[in-house]
Amino acid sequence: MLRDLNLKGVYKSDTDDILRDFYFPTLTTANRYDRAVGYFSASTISHAAQALSAFIGRGGTIRLIVGAFSDQTDIDAIREGIRVKELSETIGLEILEAFRAGAADELFQHRFKALAWLVANGRLDIRVALRPRGLYHDKVGIIADETGDAVVFAGSANESASALLPTINYESIDVFPAWRTELAPWHEPHRQSFERLWANKSPGTAVLDIPTAVREHLLEVAAKIDEPPSPERELEIEGHVAAKQGRALGA
Repeated sequence: MLRDLNLKGVYKSDTDDILRDFYFPTLTTANRYDRAVGYFSASTISHAAQALSAFIGRGGTIRLIVGAFSDQTDIDAIREGIRVKELSETIGLEILEAFRAGAADELFQHRFKALAWLVANGRLDIRVALRPRGLYHDKVGIIADETGDAVVFAGSANESASALLPTINYESIDVFPAWRTELAPWHEPHRQSFERLWANKSPGTAVLDIPTAVREHLLEVAAKIDEPPSPERELEIEGHVAAKQGRALGA
């Protein structure tokens, strides 16, 4: 259970491997995962799915929110229930382009298959957050176990290769065990804001269901998977990527 893990209050990439030290231990224990991330790209999609291969065996569910560029006209149209299909299709094509951009990356492919497997098995729901100016760029997660305990985390580490590989950016996340009531002023606002977003009730932000083209593509990928992606293979690939990045910086 999450309460049994020896979690730190802060993870910094100069001393911690955020993937191995935080994501894998918590998601191996969890049965629910809510994640809100920034603008989608190949690396964003890949790292939004980090450690989900470990989560697959738990039988739990995931809610994922990703950001996309838009303008006030788009927001007004969504609020009024018009042009929703058109906007969804446009965003869907942009996300599919991000999928194609990561096609040659082995780690992306492994994690993308985990996303696809979860969607095909009814365990992952994805929504897109739009702002009238700028971008939805929050970075927060809520990981919960079957006892109801939860860990809330937030910080600078976005879902990108440069953010999560310790050889590149200097990043950090703050971690708040929700069973510690004295930390409620830090973790409750994140939980509440996620629920507002998911229900499309966050002022100034419009939220769309996953575009049909994206869902269909994920289902096509899942149909070709013989078995769920394994966490052991993910760690192996990630190790190769980190070593390669380290050698490149040392060259």
